[in-house]
Amino acid sequence: DAAGRPVRWAGTNIDITDKKRAEEALRESEEKYRMIIEEMQDLFYRTDNTGRITMLSPSAFTIAGYSPEELIGQDATIVYADKKEREKFLAILREKGSVDSFPLVLKTRDGSVRHVTTSSHFYRDSNGNIAGVEGVIHDVTELRRAEDALRMSNKKLNLLSSVTRHDIRNQLMALMAFLE
Repeated sequence: DAAGRPVRWAGTNIDITDKKRAEEALRESEEKYRMIIEEMQDLFYRTDNTGRITMLSPSAFTIAGYSPEELIGQDATIVYADKKEREKFLAILREKGSVDSFPLVLKTRDGSVRHVTTSSHFYRDSNGNIAGVEGVIHDVTELRRAEDALRMSNKKLNLLSSVTRHDIRNQLMALMAFLE
């Protein structure tokens, strides 16, 4: 008006309800997948094309004795008991495209050995180029120890059975001789 007070407003309104819903759905989805990775017992990992670790689930501490922060950026061979095993693993991965329950021997921070299996594949960038390797590592160390203990028990049982069978045969031979 003549006194300089506003009498009308002019503007544009844009309905961003759909955008807000999409952002909320994305946030919920990210949260859901973050929780899956953080709570999983097995170890999820991702390395880039140079072999540097780019992502690890928190279970890395349980399996390898390292926190994810300590390993991210490191060469993946840091956790291999035999660094040459990484090249064998990658060669099979290149040949087949993926591996399932592939056995590996890893070393922990304290130098102990963990027997694991991995199911891994190459992952790709948005252009379809191979960006690195990702997969899940399952610790089978306790299973391996149990199998070794079972094998040792079977060896001892077979030895005991062999000795016992031999002793019984000797006694039977002596009785047969006495009978004759």
